[in-house]
Amino acid sequence: MKPSSYPKGFEMAALVAKTVHLWSSSSECLDGTIPIIRFPRAKHRVVYPGNKNPMGVLNVSHYEPPGITRSLDAADIHGAQANINVWNPPTMHGDFSLAQIWISSGSRDELNTIEAGWMENTTGNWRFYFGNIAVGYWPNSLFNSLANGANRVDWGGEIFDSFGKGSLHTSTQMGSGHLPHEGFAKASYISNLKYIDKNGTPRDPTALTKIVSNCGCYDIDVHMRKDSHFGVYFFFGGQGLSSTCVE
Repeated sequence: MKPSSYPKGFEMAALVAKTVHLWSSSSECLDGTIPIIRFPRAKHRVVYPGNKNPMGVLNVSHYEPPGITRSLDAADIHGAQANINVWNPPTMHGDFSLAQIWISSGSRDELNTIEAGWMENTTGNWRFYFGNIAVGYWPNSLFNSLANGANRVDWGGEIFDSFGKGSLHTSTQMGSGHLPHEGFAKASYISNLKYIDKNGTPRDPTALTKIVSNCGCYDIDVHMRKDSHFGVYFFFGGQGLSSTCVE
């Protein structure tokens, strides 16, 4: 399905012709939608560098929201974007490590969240783009609290620790495996953070506050240099298990 609207200043290069469902021989999804794999919930420990914002709180905590967050009282967030510096961090068996964007709305019991995208004001669908290539969309029928927009967006990293809380910490790395203070060429970063308002205008997130539970494992270092090539950006990551990260 062709988008009915675009964020201001956005140039679309191409629409991905067809999404292939590799795990299913039957097509149960609407044409152009993002496939969703469903799996049973497992007991695990998740660690995020994050931020939470009404404008922002960064945190690296076992049970806190991830990344850098831009929060609003109303559903005024209709998309988000950023450039993610990608590495290949080693992971232990059963673990994972990622860097991404979260868009969310709703209370704990009715939380709606998706991993990236922007919302079409006329349809309520959330679209996912890689650069300026339209990959597909999540239909508004999947959501309740996200149907009219989001009140929170997070940028950051996340690791899955299959050991579980209370045991020796995993050695799974986040980002590049280097801590943020090591800077460019060593630490991973996410740059040019923007959220899309209800008018389709990209805006810089402001008033970010950092919250870190164990900076010896994974950490975040935020920079608000909007006039630079990187805009609002942050370094993030860490090596996991070490002399400063035991549990």
